[in-house]
Amino acid sequence: MASARQSRKDQLIVRTFEAEERMTVVLILDNRPAMRLPEGAEKLKFALWAMECIATIAAEDGNDVVLAPLFGQGAPVRARGRGVGPVARKVALGLWSAAGAPDFAANPTTLTTALLPFLRPASAVVLLSDMLFDDTDGAVARLADLAQKQRRALMIVELDSMEHEIARLDRSRPARLSRFEGRDFPLAPVDLGEDLFQGARAAAQDLRRARRAQWAKSGLVWPAPVVWPTADFSLARFFTSSFPELAILRNLVTREGPG
Repeated sequence: MASARQSRKDQLIVRTFEAEERMTVVLILDNRPAMRLPEGAEKLKFALWAMECIATIAAEDGNDVVLAPLFGQGAPVRARGRGVGPVARKVALGLWSAAGAPDFAANPTTLTTALLPFLRPASAVVLLSDMLFDDTDGAVARLADLAQKQRRALMIVELDSMEHEIARLDRSRPARLSRFEGRDFPLAPVDLGEDLFQGARAAAQDLRRARRAQWAKSGLVWPAPVVWPTADFSLARFFTSSFPELAILRNLVTREGPG
């Protein structure tokens, strides 16, 4: 009809329409046993709450959502629209109530291969973790690389409870540190001197720095970590105050990824 209204019969109007592609938000949660520390203010609980909230926000914006643990035997779950909330809640409850006594030093098998079919172009991959896991076979590094190709973005929500755990330790007597930051320590009690903690801080910092350098491509978004308070606190109130401040939310809501 628009062409028919033109004065010249040889002048045609052609309109090209480009369908808007639905974005896929892939939420990957570090669910290894060490994420269940510190007791009473567990990083895993914070991460699960964040996963549910981010999934709901992504669904309200019309995006597909994929929920997946990083370790273990679980499988990624896709959800869309109104189904995202109940599915995210079910996944979170399942991960939190996983049976078995936790081995805090364990690094289970990664599920990176199962995630590959869900990495569609123009997707956003969000990893919620303390970033202290081992990656000896490079599987997570390869996933991080793929998560930044074909207009994808890799967004890190880093959780740091180290200073909180250090502050809670009783340094007046020797202790066993098998439950500190999920790392391996001698079985015999050790003196909780400052040198020990400085070494733990340095090791964690070196690991994160090396990982950031290795993963850094055009699609990496890795803001400052969420840091646990050193004093006793309510995890629920801490989440309520800190979650809205996550830099990751601005990237998801506005779809402003790097690159």
